[in-house]
Amino acid sequence: MDREIKLEVIFKLHDADFACSFGKHYTNIDRLVNGQDVFDYANSEVIAKRQFIGLHDFNGAEIYEGDLLHDLDPCQWQPALVSFSDGAFEINITKRVRVPLSEKYIRENELVIVGNIYENQDLISQ
Repeated sequence: MDREIKLEVIFKLHDADFACSFGKHYTNIDRLVNGQDVFDYANSEVIAKRQFIGLHDFNGAEIYEGDLLHDLDPCQWQPALVSFSDGAFEINITKRVRVPLSEKYIRENELVIVGNIYENQDLISQ
C-alpha cells in the first residue's frame, strides 16, 4: 500500500492571560526532508508528533495515532486508543483486547474520533 506519510504536530499556545490552548500543524515526510516545512519547531512547545494511519473514521475525518475512537452508541464501551503494534495500527478496546483497524471494521462499528490522548486526557479510563 503506497500512501503519503502525513504528520500532525500538536503544540501549546499561551495567550497574554497565561491561558493555555493547543494548536495543530500538518506536514508530510517530503516537506520535512526537502526543507519545505516552515513550522518553527525550535520555538514551539511541541506536545506530540502523530502519524496519519491512512484510514478515516465513520464521518470521514483522518485518524492519527493517539486518537480516541468510539462507536455512535456511547453506552457500549470506553473510547479506544489508536496505536501501532506489530506492524499494524489497532485500537485497544480493553487492556487485553486489541483489534486491527481497517476501513471495513470502522464502517461496520461506526467508529468516530472523540478526541486524542494529548488534548482529551479526561476521556481515558483509569
